[in-house]
Amino acid sequence: FYMEFYVNHPVLFVLAGLLVAVVLGQSVYFLVKSVKRAKKIGMDMTKIKKKKPRRYYAGITAILLTVVYLDAGWFFAHHVFVTEYDLTTEKDTPPLTIVQITDAHLGVTLNGEDFAREMEKVQAQNPDVVVITGDFVDDDSSKEDMLAACEALGKLKTPYGVFFAYGNHDDGSFRSGTFTGEDLRKALTDNGVKILEDEAVLLANSTQGNVCYIVGRKDASARDRLPIEELTGDLDPEVYTVVLDHQPTDFDAEAQAKVDLVLCGHTHGGQVRIPIIGSIFTASNYGNKYAIGFVEEND
Repeated sequence: FYMEFYVNHPVLFVLAGLLVAVVLGQSVYFLVKSVKRAKKIGMDMTKIKKKKPRRYYAGITAILLTVVYLDAGWFFAHHVFVTEYDLTTEKDTPPLTIVQITDAHLGVTLNGEDFAREMEKVQAQNPDVVVITGDFVDDDSSKEDMLAACEALGKLKTPYGVFFAYGNHDDGSFRSGTFTGEDLRKALTDNGVKILEDEAVLLANSTQGNVCYIVGRKDASARDRLPIEELTGDLDPEVYTVVLDHQPTDFDAEAQAKVDLVLCGHTHGGQVRIPIIGSIFTASNYGNKYAIGFVEEND
């Protein structure tokens, strides 16, 4: 279950601005061209007004495309879709249902009440464990929305609980000024959410034994983030390992560490995505390779 949201991003606004500039540029071009034509044939501007207006299909098309593009972005930013993946492993791992929530950017996409309604849908999936892979809040999130969303997480009933790994927007530098990073941490922990910062937790039960490791990494922007091999070096290689890593920036090292599954966010399916064409810009040092979906490598 993957929440993919288009959120406020400078590149998106630059793209929209370019489209508007094209429309305005064409309008000015045709206006200048009309004036020059009027002077050439000795007509005054009153005669131009009497002429049948031209239909500038290029400009109209550009306007319509801009409207459709921005409307589609708003729609996908405020609606949640379920994506399911069935994975298999040769390891002796019991069946496990994981729900991943990433890049909620509270307030930019869903408010606290909207998020709570989505958690009711998550509960209906009967997950064994819920993981949050960063950017739970945004720079302009309100404390009210943050608290409501944390309370919704606290109401989830799962065998193994809810785990949280920080993203680059969860670091406490919030422009809204209504809460701090410590407020976020307290709200999460008060609602039973387990925050993982460069640490591993073993999920196990008395009937099935060891189920899997959940390894939560600090965000790639953290200067004191530990290498993945330090986090997994002492883990049992026979037990399935799931890594929560907000930014998809360290897959090479994670593959060398022989982890089984890495769950990321951050890319939003591509920060700039064109219908049919797909992503044309992704905030990842791998480019668009891991912009969206499930990728299996190295067997």
